[in-house]
Amino acid sequence: MVDFEPSVSRGRHLVAAMVMVGALTFAPSFQAMSQDLPLDVEIDIAMAALEQAMSSESHSETLVQIDLIRELDPELAAGELLFFEALAAKAVGDVPRADTALTRFLSDVGRQSASYDEALAMAIELRAINAEASAAEEGIAAYEAEDYATALAILEPLAEANDSSAQYYLGKLRAAGKGGAQDVTEAGRLYRQAAEAGYAPAQAALASFVAIGDGGMERDLGQAVHWYRLSAEQGDAGGQAELAGHYLRGDGIAQDLAQAVHWYQLSAEAGHPWGMVGLGRMYRDGLGVEQDFTEAFRLFRSAVSIEKVSGSGDLAGMYALGLGVSKDETEALRLYRQAIAGGALTYEFQAGNIENRVATSGEWHLAEVDGNCSIFTRPTLSSVYPGRSQSIMHFALYSTFGTLQYSVVHPSPFDANMPVEARIDGKRFPLVAGRSFLEPQDGGSFVRAIRAGQTITVSGTDKYGGQPISVTFSAIGFTQAFKSIAERCDKPGIMTLIQ
Repeated sequence: MVDFEPSVSRGRHLVAAMVMVGALTFAPSFQAMSQDLPLDVEIDIAMAALEQAMSSESHSETLVQIDLIRELDPELAAGELLFFEALAAKAVGDVPRADTALTRFLSDVGRQSASYDEALAMAIELRAINAEASAAEEGIAAYEAEDYATALAILEPLAEANDSSAQYYLGKLRAAGKGGAQDVTEAGRLYRQAAEAGYAPAQAALASFVAIGDGGMERDLGQAVHWYRLSAEQGDAGGQAELAGHYLRGDGIAQDLAQAVHWYQLSAEAGHPWGMVGLGRMYRDGLGVEQDFTEAFRLFRSAVSIEKVSGSGDLAGMYALGLGVSKDETEALRLYRQAIAGGALTYEFQAGNIENRVATSGEWHLAEVDGNCSIFTRPTLSSVYPGRSQSIMHFALYSTFGTLQYSVVHPSPFDANMPVEARIDGKRFPLVAGRSFLEPQDGGSFVRAIRAGQTITVSGTDKYGGQPISVTFSAIGFTQAFKSIAERCDKPGIMTLIQ
């Protein structure tokens, strides 16, 4: 309880009555009802609200009420109240405010207060925290400047002293082998220490290790979701984007498209490119939201403006097909190359489709990139999610003949745990489904059937909705395009499949 008494002459009985009936809670309701009240009544109401906030240990609300009291009467927000302000500020992690309040308290009140010894001990603790924070900031700045030797020298002793930010950045150094030998197991240990102390970026980093079983940890998608959620709920935008992805895929948690949209939205609003790309894909594919190519294009473009690699391939696809923007293959090629330069090598064939078309016949064309060939159907918008959306689809065979690469622009919509098959003019071919590809069990028979056929229909179960789905492509022109692989790319054995 606060150790001060508001004046009875200034409406104490009014305040007491309002608290009893629940008319007074915290600042919002007070502000709404205080516009026409005398100043002394406003102050008593604020004092009562402060007592309620402190008794319920609502530290953020305590600070709100202290700010309000300081605005109404600066002299009242002094003395013992400074000590309570310091306690609340320290509890919410606002070290500078706590330090300022304590400095004033020790100067203005000093040994006259029964709280002096506690305040002095807290001031010493805050000085140490500030000193460590300053040192950690220097180490982090060195890391960001790619001065890894300096970063390591600063962060290592701080990490040993249990500074969470130092543990996290030291973990990043160990994981990447920067400033010293790579040690992913040590990186995982450091991430876990910082994560268990509540440091949000470390919680997301630990989740990424647990999700794939890296750093000597056992792979556990449920635990990965747990740590991503802790990070996301603290406002870590990267953790929010990763949590959204788990909801989208149903990895370690029940699939929930609405939750995927929610967390992608929060991440995107925080300015994180992963969140923008994820939300853009939801709008592009009509998953959890009404399909909107214009919004998808806006989000992809925003992501690319922040980080060139993130979203470049997705934005290129929009330009290549004229979705949400006028078709522009020159810009699409530039963006595909930008994505490839950043390490997204999966876009090489899409770039090759535009840059190096060497054979076109019917609905098929061949792309050659660095001596490797692939043949594709032309990209189409296929209604594989009936009543909900359309998706951009290719049907393709890579130069490693017998492997069918499906859904090149985005992952296959088929549930890999359910049967998937292709029908070519009535003939059935079971397919093995992965996250982004479909592979026939008998490549030779499959290719010969396409050569002789007219249509290819791939059927299975929608991994997002559990409903039967199918998409159909034309087989016309396949043989000529397939021959081009042998003629131009010199792939041994291909001709034997089409004899």
